[in-house]
Amino acid sequence: MHSRKHDFFEMMRALKDSLATDYHRIRARTKDDPGTAGDQAEEDWAAILRDWLPAIYPVFTKGRILFEDGSSSPQVDVLVLKPSYPQGLRHQKYFFAGGVIICVADAATLPLTKHVLIGRNLDEHEIQALEEAGGSDLISTMYVIHDEHKMELDSTGAILAGLIHELTYRMAFEDASIRDRADNLSYIGSYGGIGRPVYWTSDDLSTQVKRRLNDFGGETDQWSKWCRFLP
Repeated sequence: MHSRKHDFFEMMRALKDSLATDYHRIRARTKDDPGTAGDQAEEDWAAILRDWLPAIYPVFTKGRILFEDGSSSPQVDVLVLKPSYPQGLRHQKYFFAGGVIICVADAATLPLTKHVLIGRNLDEHEIQALEEAGGSDLISTMYVIHDEHKMELDSTGAILAGLIHELTYRMAFEDASIRDRADNLSYIGSYGGIGRPVYWTSDDLSTQVKRRLNDFGGETDQWSKWCRFLP
């Protein structure tokens, strides 16, 4: 029996349709006033992130990321700051290095996944992956593309839903206070996709990390820094 999508996906569908309408309106205005049109698109995305990411994370538009060596990034359209970022620095247009979010409306999400295939407690699927890769003690990385089929009503809104899920999950890996929200998003839907794994040797890992993995293997707790699957 076909199951109905959770209302969260319906809300994301409506949000995507609204965003698409704004996008076409902005495109029509671009020739006359490209600066204002670009500003509005950025504000639309910022509003979505403010509405759907955990409320304690401030969202800003138009800023440069300042790195430890004194260099800075090109201008970034939308930035999400940690809750601990000082209030006195938030009005500046230079933000100390943290994380950047890059997103494309009505296209796809491409989250990077990492799978540590090292240790004694690998399951049969992980052992088979190693055999197919022709190696041992490997790390698999993969960009998983998640798009939506415009002819399938149930998939409409999946890109925005996937974006909010991925961002919340990755933020929760660092911030335990929002893990219940990330878990909730995981329970209410499936955010799968397709991709091709690339395998790396363990040479770039420190001796201590390799020893820990070889002795105890990875963990299954998704919030552990030793989890076999990492954001």
